[in-house]
Amino acid sequence: MPMESRQLRTLVCRKDFWAWLVTLALVTAVHLGGDNPLRLLLFRVPLQLTPCFVERISFLIPVIIASCLFGVAGGALTTAFSLLAMTLRVVNGSCRPESALGEIIGVLVLAVFLTWTLSRQRAQQEAQQACLERLGASEKRYRELFESASDAIWLQDDQGRLIEANAACARLTGYERDELVGRSVSRFLPQPVTAGRHETALRRKDGSEIVVEMVVTPLLAGDQA
Repeated sequence: MPMESRQLRTLVCRKDFWAWLVTLALVTAVHLGGDNPLRLLLFRVPLQLTPCFVERISFLIPVIIASCLFGVAGGALTTAFSLLAMTLRVVNGSCRPESALGEIIGVLVLAVFLTWTLSRQRAQQEAQQACLERLGASEKRYRELFESASDAIWLQDDQGRLIEANAACARLTGYERDELVGRSVSRFLPQPVTAGRHETALRRKDGSEIVVEMVVTPLLAGDQA
């Protein structure tokens, strides 16, 4: 219950929620209100379209907003409410039933199509956003492991230039980290090494050499190693 209350408060505080609610209320009031001043002000009907048809088409606006904001549930609920309002207008006799049925069905079909299309796009966007958030969290976790590792770790491109190095690598080689990036690995590894485990000499910045055990692992970036 507390979670539902927080979600409700969050929803009520959203400006787009009120935009949807006001739009739906306005379209409904105009459609059910008959020949009121608001209707005459908002609908200057072009060509041969009837005022009732223009009003029915206007229900697609809150349907679009609801589908974008709340997905299938919001679009379906708004469509159902719109259908009820259009039906009430026909029942009270202010619109011709013979023309109203086709118009209502047409608007309903459009509303269902828009709800499905926009809700699908919204779901895809949410899935992409969730994927990006997971990727960001994963990158942060591995970055922390990389930075805090006690062993020296560096990444190099296929030309042997360093593109990243951790703090332990800087301590081992005697270089600052910004000095290592872009530097050729041959500056501190006199002998080339291949993939696997090796014991080799490493030349430090001051010219001294130490023997280290290395593990070289090729990493694939796209189609390149």
